[in-house]
Amino acid sequence: IQIFVYSTIIFWNDENLLPQNNKKKFFTISQGLIGAISFITSLASVSFMPVPDALCIIFACPVVTILLSAAILGDKLNSLKCFAGTLLLLGVVLVCQPPFLFPQTPNSQAPYTFLLASRTGLYYVGVALASTACCTGGLMDVLIAKCQGVSTPVLLNWSAISGLVISIGFSQLQTGSRILSPDFVKICWSDWLILVILAVSGLLAFTCLTHALKLISPNLVSALRTLELVLAYSVQAIVLGEDPDIWSCFGGGLIFMGVLVLTFHDKISDWFLWRPVLRDVHYYQTVSYRGFDEYSRLYG
Repeated sequence: IQIFVYSTIIFWNDENLLPQNNKKKFFTISQGLIGAISFITSLASVSFMPVPDALCIIFACPVVTILLSAAILGDKLNSLKCFAGTLLLLGVVLVCQPPFLFPQTPNSQAPYTFLLASRTGLYYVGVALASTACCTGGLMDVLIAKCQGVSTPVLLNWSAISGLVISIGFSQLQTGSRILSPDFVKICWSDWLILVILAVSGLLAFTCLTHALKLISPNLVSALRTLELVLAYSVQAIVLGEDPDIWSCFGGGLIFMGVLVLTFHDKISDWFLWRPVLRDVHYYQTVSYRGFDEYSRLYG
């Protein structure tokens, strides 16, 4: 669907599939490949772990974005951004609960076992996929920001082409896949409906994301995306009836705090910058006022 829609737009606008500049060609194809990997691994991760846990890891990509923006785009890396990145990483650790930090005890009567959720081996497969999506998502944000002058339909079209190639390759390797097989007609209508809804929602989300990266800072875009965590935990609790464990909630809260720090980074920096200035101004005003009173007392 995405290839058809954006190829039509590119043809209608009389644009090229690739820009003329070789450097922009490289960045355009690279962002498409990295974006496809990020999107596919994001979808695959939720098959092995709860959706909120996967989202917490995936949306820790502001940490990757901050580092890559400093290395590739030349953005300043200050203490406030490092603090926000630390909050995000701590939140991811609390959500994932790795065994070497959160040992599972067979004694169910232990006072702290109610805080820990049980994990299986497949859960950590989901962690690996979500971590891949996190890293590639941060890299994709920076690469799209480097594609200045390249239209949004061209960028999205190459993401769709890369995703199609990867999906065809994996469907041939995976046993039981019915998309490119004679069992194609056996897929029920409800599965087709879910696939179409996923395609349309993914198309809209990816379009908005790509266009936003061309307008504002990649750090701010990646931070604002994590607001989906609030919705994910609400859906899990209300619709599915699954209450997240305490550590996951606390980790999600840390991630949300890190997002807020990144979102209001400039205002917080300005506030700390103006505090000493205002203090000095107040001091000089006080001294001047006292000096004026003393002069009036002595000389009338």
